[in-house]
Amino acid sequence: MNKPLITACLMCTATVVAAADLQEMGDMSKEMVARAVTHYQQVGREQAEKDFNHKTEEWYADKYFLHMFAMNVDGTVWADNVWPEFIGTDFTAAADFDGFEFGHDIIANTPQGGEVYQVQLKFMNPESGDLTPSVGSCVRADAQNILCSWANG
Repeated sequence: MNKPLITACLMCTATVVAAADLQEMGDMSKEMVARAVTHYQQVGREQAEKDFNHKTEEWYADKYFLHMFAMNVDGTVWADNVWPEFIGTDFTAAADFDGFEFGHDIIANTPQGGEVYQVQLKFMNPESGDLTPSVGSCVRADAQNILCSWANG
């Protein structure tokens, strides 16, 4: 999958949000990724992969289009319960509206030890023409895997 297609898919979920909504988006994505790390550690990668790739109430919420995403540290996506077409693709070159390559940024800046790395991206809403945010909270579940929860405005 190429960078424009990844960008276009992410742009489709955007709507205008207020600053208070950004905080809530960040809080919700942090809470979900914390649960995801616990789940991953309890059941292992194989079962977590199956679980994170389903839109269950535990790993997906309609509010802010909150969902799970996971990749290897080389950028290969292995879970996305909203855009399954990303699975198996290289996410290192994924970029937002401003050209910010957030895939590479997440890999480079998500620390070891369970700390959350949060990133905010900008996308153009194709319906309104407005720039809108997406907030991702990412954690290294182990040395080889990064789990992220995304909330989209």
